[in-house]
Amino acid sequence: MVDRLGVPAGVFNLLLGGGSDVGAALTAHPAIAGITFTGSTDVGLRIAGEAAARNVRLQLEMGGKNAAVVTSYADVEHAAAEISAAAFAVAGQRCTAISRVIVKPEMKEPVERALVDKAQAIRVGHGLDEGTAMGPIVSKDQFDKVHGYVEQGAREGAHILTGGSPLSGGGYDDGHYYPRPS
Repeated sequence: MVDRLGVPAGVFNLLLGGGSDVGAALTAHPAIAGITFTGSTDVGLRIAGEAAARNVRLQLEMGGKNAAVVTSYADVEHAAAEISAAAFAVAGQRCTAISRVIVKPEMKEPVERALVDKAQAIRVGHGLDEGTAMGPIVSKDQFDKVHGYVEQGAREGAHILTGGSPLSGGGYDDGHYYPRPS
């Protein structure tokens, strides 16, 4: 496809496969002179060690915790819509997903209410079902990790305002659906 844009053959290549197979082959290959990686801290550290051993240029974005900051914003509903879209798209599994919201004390309650309303309006289900806005988490391992974080937060004093429980029953047993806005 990119050859139709005038890009010479071999300049752009698409490799599909798991990180442990494709990623490991790329990071070890002597023709690779630079690596850019976005993902978990554990994998990034492994790649950093491999790159350092070969003296390869390296750029890493690992385990980011992207924040939304709300100050004296005139339109809380708009802010909540943007935050929820950035937090819940792709079931929150993007490396750039919003994972925390920082607000001025006087904005806390209206922002919380607006975000809860947005979360409760999300229809969770199979991606091919009409009206679904959020599909399943990618794997059982990731599902367990997400649920573990929610449980840890609750143990440490977090107040869960909506959701926090895996979906089950019906079509939800055929995937890893989480959270359930309630």
